[in-house]
Amino acid sequence: MYKSTVQEFNHFNVELSIYDLFFSVQILDIDKGNNFARVHLGFILKVTDNKPGESIPFLRAIMESNNKEIQEGKFYFHLGDAYQRLNQTQQVKLIFVGKLQS
Repeated sequence: MYKSTVQEFNHFNVELSIYDLFFSVQILDIDKGNNFARVHLGFILKVTDNKPGESIPFLRAIMESNNKEIQEGKFYFHLGDAYQRLNQTQQVKLIFVGKLQS
C-alpha cells in the first residue's frame, strides 16, 4: 500500500521509514483529529508515494490547526505543490496568499 523504504528526494535529503508511516497511521486510528499525525501522513503520501491527491486531505490539517509543531513552511509548500500537480491553481493561490497575510 505505502512505500516504506528510506529514500532521498531531490535536494531535501528526506529520510522516511516504515516507522514514520506506522506511527502516523497508528495515531490516527486512536485519534482521528490528531493534526500532527495527519500532516505527517500527508507529507509521506506526497513525497514517498507520489500521491498528491491522497495527501491533500491530510496536509490540509495545517490550515485547520494552530499547533506550532506543524506550522512549518515545508508543509504549506507541499500542500500547495500537491494542488499545483492536480492543476488546482486557485487553491494554491488561496494557500499562499492566506499564509502571507497571516
